[in-house]
Amino acid sequence: MDEKNRLLEQIRLSSFGINELNLYLNTHPEDQTALAHYRHYKSMRDQAMKEYTVKYGPLTPYDSADTASWTWVDTPWPWQ
Repeated sequence: MDEKNRLLEQIRLSSFGINELNLYLNTHPEDQTALAHYRHYKSMRDQAMKEYTVKYGPLTPYDSADTASWTWVDTPWPWQ
């Protein structure tokens, strides 16, 4: 698996974990173990998103960091 696909897979897996834990925490907000897992997956996703954006460009328009121009259209889109 190349680096780009490895990062995409890490983003997908950590996003899944965040979403599942979010649903669980909606009904168990005091569960410290679940909160720790949520923080872990969120940190993992944030780091992978940052690394992916630096190396390959933004995955979403929200990740486009350049405020001088609209750079979202400058790189191939994630599905290309």
